[in-house]
Amino acid sequence: MSLVIEYLIQPHHSGFDEWQCNCGDSEPVELDEIFQSIDGQIFELGVDELPEGVENILGLIHNEPERVFVVLKDDETTYFGIDSIEESSEEE
Repeated sequence: MSLVIEYLIQPHHSGFDEWQCNCGDSEPVELDEIFQSIDGQIFELGVDELPEGVENILGLIHNEPERVFVVLKDDETTYFGIDSIEESSEEE
C-alpha cells in the first residue's frame, strides 16, 4: 500500500511563469485510488514524453512535490503533485 498526499498545482498569483501547490489539508490516499479516479490522459513530468503544447513546469513550482503529473482532458490541462508519506508499522 502506497499512501500519498495529493496537491493541486496552479499558476502562482505573482505570474512570471511560476506555479504553486495548493497545500491545503489533504488526507492521505492510496496512489492507485488517485490514478483510478482520473478521467483523461495522465503524464508524469520528467518521466513521460509530454504531448506537444504541454509545459514541463518542474523547477517552477513553489513547494514542489516529489512527483508532478499533468492530466489532459479535452483541451484542458490540470497539474497535480504527490508526496509520499511514510507508513507506520503498528506492533503490539
